[in-house]
Amino acid sequence: MFIKDIKDFKSVFGGVQRNMEWDTWKPFINEAEQFYIIPAIGDELYTELDGLVNAATPNLNTKQARLVSYLKISIAAYADYCGWFRILLGTGDGGKTIIAPKDMQAPGKWTTVGGRKDAFNRGDKSLEMALAFLEKNADDFSTWKDSPFYTIIQKQFIASATELTEFFPHAAHSRRMFLQLKDYLKKAQEKHLKTVIGSEQLTAWIAKISNANSSFSPEEDEAFEMVRSYVTRKAVSDAIPYLNISEDWRLIAEFDGMQSENVLPKERREELALKESELAEGFRNELIRHLQTYASATVFPEYFSSTLYSSRLERKASSKLPNSKENKYFVL
Repeated sequence: MFIKDIKDFKSVFGGVQRNMEWDTWKPFINEAEQFYIIPAIGDELYTELDGLVNAATPNLNTKQARLVSYLKISIAAYADYCGWFRILLGTGDGGKTIIAPKDMQAPGKWTTVGGRKDAFNRGDKSLEMALAFLEKNADDFSTWKDSPFYTIIQKQFIASATELTEFFPHAAHSRRMFLQLKDYLKKAQEKHLKTVIGSEQLTAWIAKISNANSSFSPEEDEAFEMVRSYVTRKAVSDAIPYLNISEDWRLIAEFDGMQSENVLPKERREELALKESELAEGFRNELIRHLQTYASATVFPEYFSSTLYSSRLERKASSKLPNSKENKYFVL
């Protein structure tokens, strides 16, 4: 584990005013790493960093130390979230009781809701900062860059909350929002985008973006911007009816079955879904025009040789009446 003892935990947890036992908090710290950190950075990088952190003489370079610093803040926050209720309760073979030390009062319901929400949000924020730092400095983390986990991530046009925010600013770097949209993003890429550009072109592009040594032409860079805009807006439009969101696009979580904010009514969410769908359609059409304009035997060759390219050429050519003397003049 990245956090080695209770002193280390207190140094990143903050606000500790009472005694804390390592045996009490260790399971929650372990849960935080297993539930949130490893799924986000992969087993390979976690194992490497864990070995460096727990070596007899820790040997982290500057960038590794900074990454671990972000992750430890996230782990402490998630551990707080994971352990909140079990810390409040005394557990034994005889059942559970509420712990109420003399002259002290257990936190009320609203304090619990707010505290767990705050802990979860802090964990998300620090983890997203770690992932953004990792992506920016990928060349300095060869174990991560060479791992199957990295390859899987790179096959997605939108692979992080940071990328999601670039094309959908309302996401506000929220990892929770990204995770809620993840399956919709995958569907938008693998199903909807495929119908726009064809399976051959999609396969070629995925192979290229997942190769860290790839270079892109100006036409590809422009196309990828359109692709990411389309995939993002399509995913958002499909997801909105099923998201608990507020008017400012924040996800509202139910931490104990009650909400402190109002979820947008169904009608408003449907209105937003329609708006996002229209935006997605606009990016789709823009992408098609771009492909039809630049596709050749050397630029977007997979699309150029597809039936999608030729059929769209035919539709464009036949959009007006043929120039034939057999066509009669007419007036409206």
